[in-house]
Amino acid sequence: MVKIEELLEPDERIIKKQGSVTRGRGAFGPIGTLYLTNKRVIFLPSKLMTAAFSADIISTIKTLANKGLQVIPLDEIENVKSSFGAVVITAGGKTYTYTVSVWKTKGWVNAINQAIAEMSAISEPEIPVSIPKTKARARKRTSRRSRRKKSSTTQRAQTRSSTREMRYCPNCGAEIEPSYKFCPSCGHPLR
Repeated sequence: MVKIEELLEPDERIIKKQGSVTRGRGAFGPIGTLYLTNKRVIFLPSKLMTAAFSADIISTIKTLANKGLQVIPLDEIENVKSSFGAVVITAGGKTYTYTVSVWKTKGWVNAINQAIAEMSAISEPEIPVSIPKTKARARKRTSRRSRRKKSSTTQRAQTRSSTREMRYCPNCGAEIEPSYKFCPSCGHPLR
């Protein structure tokens, strides 16, 4: 019988867990438990949790992978998105699909993205950047009317440029408005 504790590294902790997850789409894939840790996403099939194995099989993850175990390191994940009740993870050129349920996909996508962000923040400390100070320029005196005309022109120009300006989600590449705080396609935080 394989337990998740046997597969975890000493400094690894479970962030999220869900049972009755189907690997792939539909009801015909293997059913198991999906785990999110601070280092990996792990799918442990139910048949591994109920079957008894010898110690040498448990010690090798390759042998367990042949039995249906999937381990995806967070630093290899390229994209995470939700798709009709499933969490779709792209890592190392492969696509992994886990059917969780329609109501839980966004939660899984957000949790995986947050774990990736926390992991990359720990591995890459921020370097403080010093910004050089500039001297303030003296304002030219202008009449009230010319200032009003100039400000309305700049407001119209800003409005036009903001309506045309489109951004793209860094996570899934979907086209998004500059005012969005989260990607409508994958739920990735944008600010």
